[in-house]
Amino acid sequence: CRCEAYNRKVGGAPDSQHTKARAADIQVKGIAPDSVYDWLAAEFPSASLGRYATFTHVDTRSNGPARW
Repeated sequence: CRCEAYNRKVGGAPDSQHTKARAADIQVKGIAPDSVYDWLAAEFPSASLGRYATFTHVDTRSNGPARW
């Protein structure tokens, strides 16, 4: 969970799921973020997912799933 001040500092969206304790940015040692994304998409189709160069975003927003 991010407080609003930290969320602004890291460039998070104003209504970020992180500030609602509904999101995590994850890395799996030795596994490419795209592979983590693909596995999460297959195993948890209702999760919202974001692809980034060094991590994968996952959240449980109620108006999802969102994918980017």
